[in-house]
Amino acid sequence: MRVYYLTIIILIFTAILSRCKSTTNTEQITEDANQIFDAFQKQLLTTLTKSLLEKGPIESIQLCNQESMKVENAYSKESWNIKRISSKPRNPSHNPDTWETSVLNQWSKEPNLRKMVVKEEESQIRIMRPILLGSPACLQCHGKKESIEPRLLETIQRQYPADLAIDYELGELRGAFSATYKK
Repeated sequence: MRVYYLTIIILIFTAILSRCKSTTNTEQITEDANQIFDAFQKQLLTTLTKSLLEKGPIESIQLCNQESMKVENAYSKESWNIKRISSKPRNPSHNPDTWETSVLNQWSKEPNLRKMVVKEEESQIRIMRPILLGSPACLQCHGKKESIEPRLLETIQRQYPADLAIDYELGELRGAFSATYKK
C-alpha cells in the first residue's frame, strides 16, 4: 500500500514539475518573441526612416514592402514564424487569420487591453503584440486619404491595388506583430 501511495505522489510531483517547466518555457518563449518584435520594429523603422529622409516617401514605398518581408524571413527560422498583420493591410500577405482577427477586434474595441497576448496550443505557442501608429512620418503613407500627397497616393494604389492601409490617425492601432513558435 505504501508503494502505491508513493507512486501516486511521485506521479503528481512529476506532473507539477512538468507543468512548471512548461510555464517557464512559455514565459521564456514569450520574452524571446518580445525581443524579436523589438528588433524587427527597430530594424524596419531605422531603414524606413533613413529612406524617407534620403529618398522621400514615393521611393520608400517599395523599400518598406521589401524590407518588411526580408526582416520577417530573417526572424522566421527554426521553430519561429514571425510576421506583421493588420485588419487593414497594404500587403495581402499581412491578412490576419481567425485568432489574430479576434485579438485585433478586441484591441480595437478596448484600447486598455492592448498588450501582448499569448495563446498556448498543443503543438505551438502564439504571441501577438500591438503596433500603434506612433510617428507623424507614418501618416505620409497611412494617413487620411485626402491628406496623402496625390502622386504618392497614385503610387501606393498602383503598387497595392487592394490597399486598405490608409485613413489612420496618430496613436491608432495599425496592426500587430504575430509570432508562432512550434514546440
